[in-house]
Amino acid sequence: MENSEALKILHHLEDLLKQDDRKAIYDLMTHDFKSRVGMDHYLRLEKYRLNLSLPLCLVHIYEASDEKMMLRVKQESKSDHESFANILFVKEEEMWKLSGVLT
Repeated sequence: MENSEALKILHHLEDLLKQDDRKAIYDLMTHDFKSRVGMDHYLRLEKYRLNLSLPLCLVHIYEASDEKMMLRVKQESKSDHESFANILFVKEEEMWKLSGVLT
């Protein structure tokens, strides 16, 4: 996993968040998530919104492998005590998919 690949994925997620494109964010989710939560349910409920404040700045890449990676990001617009988040991506069908966000 190279920094450039992680940055590309992070910038793509940022673009979707800026556009508030919830359908595209849902499409970015893993198959496991989609099997548990249907798109209509996801689009209606606020609890599924990604609680990330833009802009995001890549701080560190954890657990980088060909199958998964955890990105540690700084949310520039939040206060210091809540400014970091971990975003987990897994590889599915040759594409990086969003598996989880811990803020």
